[in-house]
Amino acid sequence: MRRSSSRHRHRILRLAGLLLLAAGTAWADADPYTVIPPRLAQSPVLDGVLVEAEWQGAARLSGFTQFEPQEGAPASEATEVLVGYDTHNLYFAVRANDSDPGALVAKVLTRDGELTFDDTVEIILDTFHDGRNGFLFSTNPLGAQVGALVRSEGEQINLDWDGLWSCATHRDDRGYTVE
Repeated sequence: MRRSSSRHRHRILRLAGLLLLAAGTAWADADPYTVIPPRLAQSPVLDGVLVEAEWQGAARLSGFTQFEPQEGAPASEATEVLVGYDTHNLYFAVRANDSDPGALVAKVLTRDGELTFDDTVEIILDTFHDGRNGFLFSTNPLGAQVGALVRSEGEQINLDWDGLWSCATHRDDRGYTVE
């Protein structure tokens, strides 16, 4: 069955200044999606299944708004993001709710594949805290991975950048999850 391309949703999560914690800087901003992640008591197993014990104490973000089609309007589907770290890694978990999970669009399986027409979660880390440059991490419900360097507010996206990162996804009756 062919569906309209307007059905797919991209969840773009711009999280500014996250890595400042590693430098020991206590920093906050008026941006509601800025977070200083806590150290997790237990490192999560990357299997796409959000086990509460692993994520207990993580920073939680929700209440996201639309970028398209109505910038600033409440999100059409609820999304929750969990953030934490351990000695070696920074971790994200995303609960991407969908009122019609059977209609999720996910076809791409290859690393650095074209995810434009898939439902996706994208996290942009603005580690320079300049609102213009960052690191993009994107995945779909199948776990395809796309990483890129973003410059000049997205005017330049370098897909040749291959950072070391892993993810796992899981689909369920509420949508999908990403770790």
